Amino acid sequence: MSAYTAMDPTLLIEGCFWKKMATKRSVARPYLLVYQLHYDKHQGVVFNEAVRKIAESFGLDIIRITYSISDIQLGKKIVLPKVEEFISLFANADYVITDSFHGTAFSVNLNRPFSVIYPEQFSTRIECLLQLIGMEERKLSNINQIIGLERDISFDKVNEILKNKREECKHIFQERLKTVCLEKE
Repeated sequence: MSAYTAMDPTLLIEGCFWKKMATKRSVARPYLLVYQLHYDKHQGVVFNEAVRKIAESFGLDIIRITYSISDIQLGKKIVLPKVEEFISLFANADYVITDSFHGTAFSVNLNRPFSVIYPEQFSTRIECLLQLIGMEERKLSNINQIIGLERDISFDKVNEILKNKREECKHIFQERLKTVCLEKE
């Protein structure tokens, strides 16, 4: 059996499915969505500076998904949103900045402009996803990269790559199921 990489379940499902699940836009003004799961002192300074500069550059309010009411980071906090609101915040964001694999995956799948700051740990999945879709330039390594940052991203090629990968995974899953069923007979 040859090795293959299965897609994360959030990417196996097309963006249109997630958009149907989303609630109506709850934020009236254009916004930068911040989804930061990993915080360390150095990365936090870089992350907050990037949030500030991107919001300022594009004239966006800052909305932050957080899991703690005591979070004192930049922006309006939305604490522990329900799944539908979580999806809605991504689906309606004018820009996303994240350090999370799933933050990156939802941004890509919902075709939202985004940037990623890799966390010190757990960045391999993010890197693999960006390589798969040819968007390695969305990784922010330093604040100077923000100057040339594009807000508009053409997702046509990305959507085609994801579609093909979904089909590949579906075929592999079907073949594996057939094999398992035959082994049990």
